[in-house]
Amino acid sequence: MTKLRLRRWRRTSIVAGVVTLGLTLGPAPQAAATHVPGGGPAKSDCYSEFDVEGGTVAGVTVTDTAPVGGSCSFSVALCVNQTDVSGCTPMPPLTKIKVTPKGILTPPTDLSGATCGASASITVPLKGRKKNHPGKKIIHVVAKSSGKPKVDTDKLVLKCMVGTTTTTLQSCPANPQGGPDEADLSTADTGTDLDNGWTGISHNFPVDPRATLKVCLSGCDASTNPVCDLMGAVGANSINGATFGPPLPLIAQGVAVCVINRYQSTPVTGQMNVQTGEVSDTTPIQVNLFSDVHLISDHTNVCPRCSTGGAPQYGARGSCSAGPNQGKSCTVESIVTVAESQGSPNYGLSPACPPDPAAKAATLDIRLALTSGTSTLPGPKPCGENKDDNCNGSPCNATCTGDACVSHDASGNCVDSKGGISQLCCNSSTSTPCFPTAGGGAIVRTGKTDPPAPVWPDPMYPKTSTGGILVTTFCEAATGVLTIDSVTGLPGPGALILPGKQTLLKKTP
Repeated sequence: MTKLRLRRWRRTSIVAGVVTLGLTLGPAPQAAATHVPGGGPAKSDCYSEFDVEGGTVAGVTVTDTAPVGGSCSFSVALCVNQTDVSGCTPMPPLTKIKVTPKGILTPPTDLSGATCGASASITVPLKGRKKNHPGKKIIHVVAKSSGKPKVDTDKLVLKCMVGTTTTTLQSCPANPQGGPDEADLSTADTGTDLDNGWTGISHNFPVDPRATLKVCLSGCDASTNPVCDLMGAVGANSINGATFGPPLPLIAQGVAVCVINRYQSTPVTGQMNVQTGEVSDTTPIQVNLFSDVHLISDHTNVCPRCSTGGAPQYGARGSCSAGPNQGKSCTVESIVTVAESQGSPNYGLSPACPPDPAAKAATLDIRLALTSGTSTLPGPKPCGENKDDNCNGSPCNATCTGDACVSHDASGNCVDSKGGISQLCCNSSTSTPCFPTAGGGAIVRTGKTDPPAPVWPDPMYPKTSTGGILVTTFCEAATGVLTIDSVTGLPGPGALILPGKQTLLKKTP
Protein backbone atom coordinates (compact mmCIF):
# COMPACT_ATOMS: atom_id res chain seq x y z
CA MET A 1 0.00 0.00 0.00
CA THR A 2 1.29 3.41 -0.97
CA LYS A 3 0.75 6.24 1.48
CA LEU A 4 0.16 9.66 0.01
CA ARG A 5 -0.16 12.54 2.38
CA LEU A 6 1.01 15.86 3.69
CA ARG A 7 0.53 14.88 7.25
CA ARG A 8 -1.15 12.04 9.03
CA TRP A 9 -3.85 13.44 11.30
CA ARG A 10 -4.85 11.18 14.14
CA ARG A 11 -7.50 13.18 15.93
CA THR A 12 -7.99 12.34 19.58
CA SER A 13 -7.79 13.73 23.09
CA ILE A 14 -4.99 11.37 24.16
CA VAL A 15 -1.71 10.44 25.61
CA ALA A 16 1.73 11.55 26.72
CA GLY A 17 4.67 10.69 28.85
CA VAL A 18 7.84 11.72 30.56
CA VAL A 19 11.06 13.75 30.41
CA THR A 20 12.11 10.29 30.02
CA LEU A 21 8.98 9.75 28.09
CA GLY A 22 7.32 12.72 26.52
CA LEU A 23 4.33 10.95 25.04
CA THR A 24 2.88 12.81 22.14
CA LEU A 25 0.09 11.07 20.49
CA GLY A 26 0.10 11.50 17.01
CA PRO A 27 1.22 10.57 13.57
CA ALA A 28 3.83 8.01 13.28
CA PRO A 29 4.97 6.35 10.09
CA GLN A 30 7.80 8.16 8.36
CA ALA A 31 6.37 7.69 4.89
CA ALA A 32 6.83 9.87 1.84
CA ALA A 33 4.46 12.85 1.83
CA THR A 34 2.56 13.73 -1.35
CA HIS A 35 -0.51 15.82 -2.08
CA VAL A 36 -3.04 15.60 -4.89
CA PRO A 37 -3.45 19.25 -5.99
CA GLY A 38 -6.69 18.51 -7.83
CA GLY A 39 -5.96 19.82 -11.30
CA GLY A 40 -7.18 23.39 -10.92
CA PRO A 41 -5.63 26.46 -12.58
CA ALA A 42 -1.87 26.39 -12.12
CA LYS A 43 -1.64 29.81 -10.44
CA SER A 44 -4.21 28.91 -7.78
CA ASP A 45 -3.72 25.13 -7.48
CA CYS A 46 -2.06 25.48 -4.05
CA TYR A 47 -5.12 27.13 -2.46
CA SER A 48 -6.65 23.72 -1.73
CA GLU A 49 -5.26 20.21 -2.11
CA PHE A 50 -6.23 16.68 -1.14
CA ASP A 51 -4.26 14.68 1.41
CA VAL A 52 -4.92 11.02 0.48
CA GLU A 53 -3.84 7.80 2.12
CA GLY A 54 -4.51 4.52 0.35
CA GLY A 55 -3.93 3.52 -3.28
CA THR A 56 -1.69 4.96 -6.00
CA VAL A 57 -2.01 8.37 -7.63
CA ALA A 58 -2.01 9.45 -11.28
CA GLY A 59 -3.06 13.04 -11.90
CA VAL A 60 -6.29 13.63 -10.00
CA THR A 61 -7.13 9.91 -9.76
CA VAL A 62 -6.21 7.68 -6.82
CA THR A 63 -6.66 3.97 -7.53
CA ASP A 64 -6.76 0.96 -5.24
CA THR A 65 -7.79 -2.66 -5.74
CA ALA A 66 -10.16 -5.05 -3.99
CA PRO A 67 -11.20 -8.67 -4.61
CA VAL A 68 -14.57 -9.40 -6.26
CA GLY A 69 -17.38 -8.48 -3.88
CA GLY A 70 -15.19 -6.07 -1.93
CA SER A 71 -14.52 -2.35 -1.62
CA CYS A 72 -11.58 0.05 -1.31
CA SER A 73 -10.95 2.41 1.60
CA PHE A 74 -9.28 5.82 1.33
CA SER A 75 -8.41 8.33 4.04
CA VAL A 76 -8.83 11.86 2.68
CA ALA A 77 -8.28 15.29 4.22
CA LEU A 78 -8.65 18.73 2.66
CA CYS A 79 -5.60 21.00 3.00
CA VAL A 80 -5.32 24.72 2.29
CA ASN A 81 -2.61 27.29 1.55
CA GLN A 82 0.08 24.78 0.64
CA THR A 83 3.45 25.69 -0.88
CA ASP A 84 4.29 22.61 -2.95
CA VAL A 85 2.77 23.63 -6.33
CA SER A 86 5.27 25.25 -8.69
CA GLY A 87 4.15 28.69 -9.86
CA CYS A 88 1.47 29.06 -7.19
CA THR A 89 1.67 31.30 -4.14
CA PRO A 90 -0.99 30.91 -1.42
CA MET A 91 -3.15 34.03 -1.14
CA PRO A 92 -4.68 33.82 2.32
CA PRO A 93 -7.05 34.50 3.77
CA LEU A 94 -9.25 32.17 1.82
CA THR A 95 -12.81 33.39 2.08
CA LYS A 96 -14.80 30.26 1.29
CA ILE A 97 -14.45 26.51 0.70
CA LYS A 98 -17.23 24.55 -1.01
CA VAL A 99 -17.07 20.74 -1.11
CA THR A 100 -19.29 18.50 -3.25
CA PRO A 101 -20.84 16.09 -2.29
CA LYS A 102 -21.78 18.12 0.78
CA GLY A 103 -20.44 16.75 4.06
CA ILE A 104 -17.98 14.27 2.57
CA LEU A 105 -14.92 16.30 3.72
CA THR A 106 -14.52 18.81 6.55
CA PRO A 107 -12.42 21.87 5.56
CA PRO A 108 -10.01 23.34 8.13
CA THR A 109 -11.67 25.78 10.50
CA ASP A 110 -8.77 28.23 10.08
CA LEU A 111 -8.39 29.28 6.43
CA SER A 112 -5.59 31.78 7.09
CA GLY A 113 -2.62 29.39 7.32
CA ALA A 114 -1.18 26.19 5.86
CA THR A 115 -3.19 23.43 7.51
CA CYS A 116 -5.45 20.42 6.92
CA GLY A 117 -8.95 19.49 8.00
CA ALA A 118 -10.04 16.25 9.61
CA SER A 119 -9.47 13.05 7.64
CA ALA A 120 -12.55 11.23 6.38
CA SER A 121 -12.61 7.49 5.83
CA ILE A 122 -14.26 7.01 2.41
CA THR A 123 -15.33 3.61 1.11
CA VAL A 124 -15.63 3.00 -2.64
CA PRO A 125 -17.35 -0.34 -3.37
CA LEU A 126 -16.97 -2.34 -6.56
CA LYS A 127 -20.04 -2.02 -8.81
CA GLY A 128 -22.38 -4.38 -10.58
CA ARG A 129 -24.69 -7.18 -9.50
CA LYS A 130 -21.72 -9.37 -8.67
CA LYS A 131 -19.59 -6.43 -7.52
CA ASN A 132 -16.96 -7.22 -10.11
CA HIS A 133 -16.75 -3.88 -11.96
CA PRO A 134 -14.76 -0.74 -11.12
CA GLY A 135 -16.36 1.75 -8.74
CA LYS A 136 -15.48 5.40 -8.24
CA LYS A 137 -16.35 8.45 -6.19
CA ILE A 138 -15.63 12.01 -7.33
CA ILE A 139 -15.08 14.95 -4.97
CA HIS A 140 -15.15 18.56 -6.16
CA VAL A 141 -13.75 21.53 -4.22
CA VAL A 142 -13.97 25.26 -4.96
CA ALA A 143 -11.69 27.51 -2.88
CA LYS A 144 -12.17 31.28 -3.07
CA SER A 145 -9.54 33.83 -2.06
CA SER A 146 -9.47 37.55 -1.39
CA GLY A 147 -6.34 37.77 -3.54
CA LYS A 148 -5.65 36.98 -7.18
CA PRO A 149 -6.40 34.52 -8.69
CA LYS A 150 -9.64 34.43 -6.77
CA VAL A 151 -10.73 30.83 -7.40
CA ASP A 152 -9.19 27.36 -7.29
CA THR A 153 -11.33 24.51 -8.65
CA ASP A 154 -10.17 20.98 -7.80
CA LYS A 155 -11.31 17.42 -8.40
CA LEU A 156 -10.36 14.12 -6.78
CA VAL A 157 -11.35 10.77 -8.30
CA LEU A 158 -11.23 7.78 -5.93
CA LYS A 159 -11.29 4.61 -8.01
CA CYS A 160 -11.65 0.98 -6.91
CA MET A 161 -10.52 -1.70 -9.37
CA VAL A 162 -10.92 -5.47 -9.25
CA GLY A 163 -7.72 -7.14 -8.06
CA THR A 164 -6.65 -10.53 -6.76
CA THR A 165 -5.33 -8.91 -3.59
CA THR A 166 -6.25 -5.78 -1.72
CA THR A 167 -3.85 -2.94 -0.98
CA THR A 168 -6.37 -0.82 0.87
CA LEU A 169 -5.48 1.30 3.88
CA GLN A 170 -5.57 -0.56 7.14
CA SER A 171 -8.40 1.65 8.35
CA CYS A 172 -11.30 1.02 10.67
CA PRO A 173 -13.93 -1.37 9.33
CA ALA A 174 -17.62 -0.55 9.57
CA ASN A 175 -18.95 -1.02 13.09
CA PRO A 176 -20.93 -4.33 12.90
CA GLN A 177 -23.51 -3.00 15.37
CA GLY A 178 -24.17 0.16 13.34
CA GLY A 179 -22.68 2.79 15.66
CA PRO A 180 -19.75 5.10 14.80
CA ASP A 181 -16.73 3.35 13.28
CA GLU A 182 -13.80 5.39 14.57
CA ALA A 183 -12.76 7.83 17.30
CA ASP A 184 -9.87 10.22 16.79
CA LEU A 185 -8.49 11.77 19.95
CA SER A 186 -6.10 14.75 19.71
CA THR A 187 -4.40 16.88 22.34
CA ALA A 188 -5.27 20.55 22.81
CA ASP A 189 -2.85 23.37 22.00
CA THR A 190 -2.73 24.43 25.68
CA GLY A 191 -3.49 23.09 29.13
CA THR A 192 -1.56 19.81 28.96
CA ASP A 193 0.70 18.75 31.82
CA LEU A 194 3.32 16.02 32.23
CA ASP A 195 4.98 15.38 35.61
CA ASN A 196 7.84 12.87 35.98
CA GLY A 197 9.76 11.62 39.01
CA TRP A 198 9.94 12.65 42.65
CA THR A 199 12.41 15.59 42.46
CA GLY A 200 9.92 17.98 40.81
CA ILE A 201 12.59 19.12 38.35
CA SER A 202 10.88 17.24 35.51
CA HIS A 203 7.37 18.37 36.36
CA ASN A 204 5.14 20.74 34.39
CA PHE A 205 6.16 19.86 30.86
CA PRO A 206 3.65 20.38 28.05
CA VAL A 207 2.61 17.60 25.68
CA ASP A 208 2.88 17.96 21.91
CA PRO A 209 -0.27 19.78 20.75
CA ARG A 210 -2.56 18.24 18.14
CA ALA A 211 -1.02 14.81 18.61
CA THR A 212 -3.58 12.14 17.88
CA LEU A 213 -4.56 8.53 18.50
CA LYS A 214 -7.02 6.56 16.35
CA VAL A 215 -9.19 3.75 17.66
CA CYS A 216 -11.77 1.59 15.87
CA LEU A 217 -15.19 1.20 17.51
CA SER A 218 -17.48 -1.80 17.88
CA GLY A 219 -20.21 -3.02 20.23
CA CYS A 220 -22.12 0.29 20.25
CA ASP A 221 -25.13 0.76 17.99
CA ALA A 222 -27.00 3.65 16.44
CA SER A 223 -29.76 4.14 19.02
CA THR A 224 -29.76 1.91 22.13
CA ASN A 225 -26.17 1.30 23.30
CA PRO A 226 -23.59 4.14 23.30
CA VAL A 227 -20.76 2.18 25.01
CA CYS A 228 -18.16 1.26 22.42
CA ASP A 229 -15.25 -1.16 22.64
CA LEU A 230 -11.98 0.39 21.40
CA MET A 231 -9.21 -1.25 19.42
CA GLY A 232 -6.35 0.73 17.91
CA ALA A 233 -3.96 -1.30 15.79
CA VAL A 234 -0.29 -0.34 16.11
CA GLY A 235 2.85 -1.10 14.12
CA ALA A 236 4.13 -0.27 10.64
CA ASN A 237 1.32 0.37 8.13
CA SER A 238 -1.36 0.15 10.85
CA ILE A 239 -3.91 2.85 11.60
CA ASN A 240 -1.57 4.35 14.24
CA GLY A 241 1.81 3.45 12.77
CA ALA A 242 4.90 2.30 14.61
CA THR A 243 5.55 5.33 16.81
CA PHE A 244 3.51 7.51 19.07
CA GLY A 245 3.90 10.94 17.48
CA PRO A 246 6.89 13.13 16.61
CA PRO A 247 10.01 13.18 18.80
CA LEU A 248 9.54 15.39 21.87
CA PRO A 249 12.28 17.82 23.01
CA LEU A 250 12.60 18.40 26.78
CA ILE A 251 15.14 20.20 28.98
CA ALA A 252 15.26 19.93 32.77
CA GLN A 253 18.04 21.61 34.82
CA GLY A 254 20.23 21.86 31.74
CA VAL A 255 19.81 18.18 30.77
CA ALA A 256 18.35 17.95 27.26
CA VAL A 257 16.63 14.82 25.97
CA CYS A 258 14.80 13.92 22.79
CA VAL A 259 12.21 11.18 23.30
CA ILE A 260 10.81 8.80 20.71
CA ASN A 261 7.83 6.71 21.78
CA ARG A 262 7.40 3.33 20.12
CA TYR A 263 4.22 1.33 20.46
CA GLN A 264 4.62 -2.02 22.09
CA SER A 265 3.11 -4.93 20.18
CA THR A 266 -0.17 -4.80 22.10
CA PRO A 267 -2.98 -2.76 20.49
CA VAL A 268 -4.67 0.19 22.17
CA THR A 269 -7.79 -1.05 24.01
CA GLY A 270 -10.57 0.23 26.27
CA GLN A 271 -14.16 1.47 26.21
CA MET A 272 -15.80 4.82 25.54
CA ASN A 273 -19.33 6.12 25.94
CA VAL A 274 -19.88 8.05 22.71
CA GLN A 275 -22.98 9.76 24.11
CA THR A 276 -21.26 11.33 27.13
CA GLY A 277 -17.59 11.17 26.13
CA GLU A 278 -16.82 9.16 29.27
CA VAL A 279 -13.79 6.87 29.48
CA SER A 280 -14.28 4.98 32.75
CA ASP A 281 -11.38 4.30 35.10
CA THR A 282 -12.53 0.65 35.16
CA THR A 283 -12.14 0.29 31.37
CA PRO A 284 -9.53 2.98 30.53
CA ILE A 285 -7.82 3.56 27.21
CA GLN A 286 -4.68 1.44 27.63
CA VAL A 287 -1.61 2.57 25.69
CA ASN A 288 1.68 0.67 26.10
CA LEU A 289 4.90 2.28 24.91
CA PHE A 290 8.64 1.93 24.82
CA SER A 291 10.17 5.39 25.23
CA ASP A 292 13.66 5.79 23.79
CA VAL A 293 15.48 8.60 25.61
CA HIS A 294 18.26 10.34 23.67
CA LEU A 295 20.74 12.55 25.57
CA ILE A 296 21.42 15.65 23.48
CA SER A 297 24.41 17.98 23.74
CA ASP A 298 23.27 20.42 21.02
CA HIS A 299 20.75 22.63 22.82
CA THR A 300 19.82 24.38 19.57
CA ASN A 301 18.44 21.08 18.22
CA VAL A 302 17.18 19.22 21.28
CA CYS A 303 15.21 17.25 18.72
CA PRO A 304 15.83 17.87 15.02
CA ARG A 305 13.54 20.62 13.81
CA CYS A 306 11.39 20.52 10.69
CA SER A 307 12.75 23.83 9.42
CA THR A 308 10.52 25.77 7.01
CA GLY A 309 12.51 29.00 6.62
CA GLY A 310 10.45 30.92 9.18
CA ALA A 311 8.28 30.45 12.22
CA PRO A 312 6.87 26.89 12.22
CA GLN A 313 3.30 26.45 11.01
CA TYR A 314 1.15 23.34 11.14
CA GLY A 315 1.15 21.46 7.86
CA ALA A 316 4.07 23.44 6.43
CA ARG A 317 6.77 21.54 4.58
CA GLY A 318 10.45 21.91 5.30
CA SER A 319 13.62 19.92 5.84
CA CYS A 320 15.15 18.25 8.89
CA SER A 321 17.70 20.48 10.63
CA ALA A 322 19.80 17.67 12.13
CA GLY A 323 19.94 13.94 12.78
CA PRO A 324 20.21 11.06 10.30
CA ASN A 325 17.61 12.67 8.00
CA GLN A 326 19.27 16.11 7.94
CA GLY A 327 18.24 17.94 4.77
CA LYS A 328 15.43 15.51 3.94
CA SER A 329 11.84 16.67 3.52
CA CYS A 330 9.38 16.80 6.43
CA THR A 331 6.00 18.22 7.41
CA VAL A 332 5.35 20.10 10.66
CA GLU A 333 2.94 18.03 12.77
CA SER A 334 3.49 19.53 16.24
CA ILE A 335 4.82 22.86 17.52
CA VAL A 336 6.36 22.92 20.99
CA THR A 337 8.04 25.70 22.98
CA VAL A 338 11.22 24.54 24.76
CA ALA A 339 11.89 27.35 27.21
CA GLU A 340 15.56 26.55 27.92
CA SER A 341 16.54 25.80 24.32
CA GLN A 342 19.28 27.83 22.69
CA GLY A 343 18.25 29.65 19.55
CA SER A 344 14.53 29.80 18.83
CA PRO A 345 12.51 28.05 21.55
CA ASN A 346 9.74 27.21 19.04
CA TYR A 347 10.17 23.76 17.56
CA GLY A 348 8.35 22.52 14.48
CA LEU A 349 8.40 18.73 14.88
CA SER A 350 7.93 15.84 12.48
CA PRO A 351 8.26 12.04 12.81
CA ALA A 352 10.40 12.25 9.67
CA CYS A 353 13.12 14.02 11.74
CA PRO A 354 14.41 11.59 14.40
CA PRO A 355 17.51 12.19 16.55
CA ASP A 356 20.80 10.38 16.00
CA PRO A 357 20.27 6.73 17.08
CA ALA A 358 23.76 6.77 18.61
CA ALA A 359 22.50 9.29 21.20
CA LYS A 360 20.02 6.83 22.72
CA ALA A 361 20.79 6.45 26.41
CA ALA A 362 17.88 4.41 27.76
CA THR A 363 14.49 2.85 27.01
CA LEU A 364 11.52 3.00 29.37
CA ASP A 365 8.55 0.64 29.58
CA ILE A 366 5.51 2.94 29.96
CA ARG A 367 1.93 1.75 30.59
CA LEU A 368 -0.75 4.45 30.43
CA ALA A 369 -4.35 3.90 31.55
CA LEU A 370 -6.22 7.02 30.41
CA THR A 371 -9.57 7.97 31.94
CA SER A 372 -11.98 10.90 31.97
CA GLY A 373 -12.62 10.07 35.63
CA THR A 374 -10.10 10.11 38.49
CA SER A 375 -6.68 8.46 38.56
CA THR A 376 -4.93 8.08 41.93
CA LEU A 377 -1.47 6.95 43.04
CA PRO A 378 -1.32 6.71 46.86
CA GLY A 379 1.84 7.32 48.88
CA PRO A 380 4.16 7.17 50.60
CA LYS A 381 6.79 6.36 47.93
CA PRO A 382 4.26 4.76 45.56
CA CYS A 383 6.78 3.56 42.96
CA GLY A 384 9.72 2.31 45.01
CA GLU A 385 11.51 5.65 45.02
CA ASN A 386 13.93 6.54 47.82
CA LYS A 387 12.22 9.89 48.58
CA ASP A 388 8.72 11.27 48.29
CA ASP A 389 9.71 14.75 47.18
CA ASN A 390 12.38 17.43 47.16
CA CYS A 391 10.76 19.48 49.95
CA ASN A 392 13.23 18.40 52.66
CA GLY A 393 10.54 17.69 55.24
CA SER A 394 8.33 20.66 54.40
CA PRO A 395 4.75 19.88 53.30
CA CYS A 396 3.91 19.70 49.59
CA ASN A 397 0.79 21.84 49.78
CA ALA A 398 1.67 25.36 48.63
CA THR A 399 0.41 27.38 45.68
CA CYS A 400 3.29 27.68 43.22
CA THR A 401 5.14 30.92 42.48
CA GLY A 402 8.18 32.06 40.51
CA ASP A 403 9.14 29.96 37.49
CA ALA A 404 6.50 27.44 38.49
CA CYS A 405 3.77 30.07 37.95
CA VAL A 406 4.79 32.63 35.34
CA SER A 407 1.17 33.13 34.19
CA HIS A 408 -2.37 31.79 34.57
CA ASP A 409 -4.57 30.11 31.97
CA ALA A 410 -8.26 30.82 31.36
CA SER A 411 -9.21 28.40 34.15
CA GLY A 412 -6.95 30.12 36.68
CA ASN A 413 -4.28 27.39 36.69
CA CYS A 414 -0.62 28.30 37.19
CA VAL A 415 1.40 27.87 34.00
CA ASP A 416 5.03 26.86 34.53
CA SER A 417 7.82 28.50 32.52
CA LYS A 418 8.26 25.08 30.83
CA GLY A 419 4.69 25.34 29.51
CA GLY A 420 2.83 22.75 31.60
CA ILE A 421 0.33 23.26 34.43
CA SER A 422 1.59 23.53 38.03
CA GLN A 423 -0.24 21.51 40.66
CA LEU A 424 1.48 21.91 44.06
CA CYS A 425 4.82 23.23 45.30
CA CYS A 426 6.86 22.84 48.48
CA ASN A 427 5.67 25.01 51.37
CA SER A 428 9.27 25.99 52.08
CA SER A 429 10.16 26.63 48.41
CA THR A 430 7.09 27.69 46.46
CA SER A 431 8.87 27.53 43.08
CA THR A 432 9.70 23.81 43.57
CA PRO A 433 6.96 21.50 42.18
CA CYS A 434 6.23 18.31 44.14
CA PHE A 435 4.00 15.27 44.53
CA PRO A 436 2.05 15.21 47.86
CA THR A 437 2.74 11.54 48.71
CA ALA A 438 4.79 12.03 51.89
CA GLY A 439 3.02 10.78 54.99
CA GLY A 440 0.48 8.80 53.00
CA GLY A 441 -0.83 11.51 50.67
CA ALA A 442 -1.79 10.74 47.09
CA ILE A 443 -1.23 11.96 43.55
CA VAL A 444 -4.70 12.63 42.12
CA ARG A 445 -5.60 13.71 38.60
CA THR A 446 -9.22 14.28 37.60
CA GLY A 447 -10.49 14.26 34.04
CA LYS A 448 -13.63 15.66 32.46
CA THR A 449 -16.28 14.40 30.04
CA ASP A 450 -17.66 16.42 27.14
CA PRO A 451 -20.41 14.92 24.93
CA PRO A 452 -19.50 14.91 21.22
CA ALA A 453 -22.06 16.93 19.23
CA PRO A 454 -24.47 16.48 17.65
CA VAL A 455 -25.12 14.18 20.59
CA TRP A 456 -25.62 10.47 19.93
CA PRO A 457 -28.03 9.02 18.75
CA ASP A 458 -28.35 11.91 16.31
CA PRO A 459 -27.36 10.30 12.97
CA MET A 460 -25.12 13.16 11.79
CA TYR A 461 -21.32 12.62 11.65
CA PRO A 462 -18.65 13.65 12.36
CA LYS A 463 -19.43 14.37 16.01
CA THR A 464 -16.90 16.48 17.91
CA SER A 465 -16.14 17.70 21.41
CA THR A 466 -13.36 20.00 22.58
CA GLY A 467 -13.89 20.17 26.34
CA GLY A 468 -12.91 16.66 27.41
CA ILE A 469 -9.86 15.85 29.55
CA LEU A 470 -8.09 12.48 29.89
CA VAL A 471 -5.76 11.81 32.83
CA THR A 472 -3.55 9.08 34.24
CA THR A 473 -1.02 8.41 36.99
CA PHE A 474 1.70 5.80 36.59
CA CYS A 475 5.08 4.53 37.77
CA GLU A 476 8.40 4.90 35.95
CA ALA A 477 11.35 2.62 36.52
CA ALA A 478 14.94 3.86 36.70
CA THR A 479 16.72 4.16 33.35
CA GLY A 480 20.12 3.13 34.69
CA VAL A 481 21.56 6.43 33.41
CA LEU A 482 22.64 8.46 36.46
CA THR A 483 22.18 11.85 34.79
CA ILE A 484 18.55 11.15 33.91
CA ASP A 485 17.62 9.25 37.06
CA SER A 486 19.11 11.76 39.51
CA VAL A 487 17.67 14.85 37.81
CA THR A 488 14.19 13.40 37.28
CA GLY A 489 13.97 11.25 40.42
CA LEU A 490 13.59 7.72 39.04
CA PRO A 491 12.27 5.29 39.92
CA GLY A 492 9.30 7.46 40.70
CA PRO A 493 5.72 8.40 39.85
CA GLY A 494 4.36 10.17 36.82
CA ALA A 495 1.13 12.02 36.10
CA LEU A 496 -0.49 13.28 32.92
CA ILE A 497 -3.31 15.70 32.02
CA LEU A 498 -4.55 15.74 28.43
CA PRO A 499 -7.29 18.15 27.42
CA GLY A 500 -8.22 17.69 23.82
CA LYS A 501 -10.59 17.09 20.95
CA GLN A 502 -12.64 13.99 20.28
CA THR A 503 -13.97 13.25 16.79
CA LEU A 504 -16.36 10.40 16.05
CA LEU A 505 -16.44 9.23 12.44
CA LYS A 506 -18.72 6.98 10.41
CA LYS A 507 -17.77 5.69 7.00
CA THR A 508 -19.30 7.45 4.02
CA PRO A 509 -21.45 4.90 2.19
